[in-house]
Amino acid sequence: MAKQFEGLSNRTRLLCRVMSEELFDTYPGRDGLVVRLGETYPHDMPYHTGQRAVTYNCADSHRTREQEKFAPLISLLRDEICEKHNRHLLFRTWDFFPDRFHANPLYHVAITDQVEPHTKW
Repeated sequence: MAKQFEGLSNRTRLLCRVMSEELFDTYPGRDGLVVRLGETYPHDMPYHTGQRAVTYNCADSHRTREQEKFAPLISLLRDEICEKHNRHLLFRTWDFFPDRFHANPLYHVAITDQVEPHTKW
């Protein structure tokens, strides 16, 4: 397994690949994809069982491990959407911590600096 995808299961990689193929085959005119990770509100959707892509832990010691988990996920999405399908990827996050991905530029950059840049990401 390539280092950039370390921590992602083979099943996760397969599902991402299959779903992106199906998505862009079904909707060939789409310019790209918005991937939103963050809070889930299942109270009005009884069959929705969302969960976090990366488990958050409030302890400071876990931040680096969280960042190490986000980078392979973004790399996989970048490769599948931008590289393979030549489409745009907008990776959007939201959480309720004031010191995490959406609210802390240093935390954000610590993650995104691990992902190879692409003109469509």
